[in-house]
Amino acid sequence: RQCRARCSARRPARRGGCGMDGFAGRAAFVTGAGSGIGRALSLALARAGCHVVCADIDAASAEVTAASCRPQGVQALALVVDAGDRASLHAAIDAAELWAHGYGGISSFVANAGVLVIGGLEASEADWERGWRVNTMQSVWAAQKMVPSMAARGGGSIVVVASAAGLLTHHGALPYAVTKAAAVAVAKWIAVSHGAEDRIAVSCVCPQAVHTLMTRGADPTRELHAASAMAGQDGVLTADVVAQKVLEGVAQRHFLVLPHPSVNKYLKYATEVPEKWIARMQELQTSWREAYVPASRL
Repeated sequence: RQCRARCSARRPARRGGCGMDGFAGRAAFVTGAGSGIGRALSLALARAGCHVVCADIDAASAEVTAASCRPQGVQALALVVDAGDRASLHAAIDAAELWAHGYGGISSFVANAGVLVIGGLEASEADWERGWRVNTMQSVWAAQKMVPSMAARGGGSIVVVASAAGLLTHHGALPYAVTKAAAVAVAKWIAVSHGAEDRIAVSCVCPQAVHTLMTRGADPTRELHAASAMAGQDGVLTADVVAQKVLEGVAQRHFLVLPHPSVNKYLKYATEVPEKWIARMQELQTSWREAYVPASRL
């Protein structure tokens, strides 16, 4: 007990990241900030008074987001980063930490960049590798940098933008469902292993369909949008709505942030009666094939 007390006394004061009442003056890093949820999150953080690192694989898109944040009275840095490449992500984090030194370093890291990888058992090794690196390993690589630095400063927050597919599955997109499920597992592991000891608040965001480049202009004859169509059965939210729910979840220190309330019901059903849930999903799989998959693929 005495040892615990001495260790606690040596810890820096708890910071807790950018909670809803603590965004002002802090700094956050957002991947995939050039569009969709990433852009909406960057703008929401800026409106809350948080300085933002807007990172994206597309330089022009990152700068557009950063430029949109600055009128809110905060500083914003546009960075080019490939979230699916460890060296690129680590280099961007190093640059961001230097930029944010005057704001106390990066208080919140949002692993938002993602790729929708289509296909079932026939999916290529390249598709699996791409989904694995961006959807899953991004969070591992970010944590390698952010956990030690946040812990040294007294705490912080990590937000992993996964998907309801990671909790339930995704028709027509095996690599996506698996790599998003792995992202959920990574978030959970970080929360368990570093939440209390290093004071890292972790939130895992699992929406269904959101109006982004992945789902815009859904066309049943196109495989990409067909894979997104079933996820939109409970409504397609705007990125702004999702961003607000994320900020609220982080502020309340919720681990699981579910922008679509129905996901909580489905998750409970899948856990309590998995056989019935699978049977229901099999029915939906049949409906999905009949409604969205071209006859040549049946």
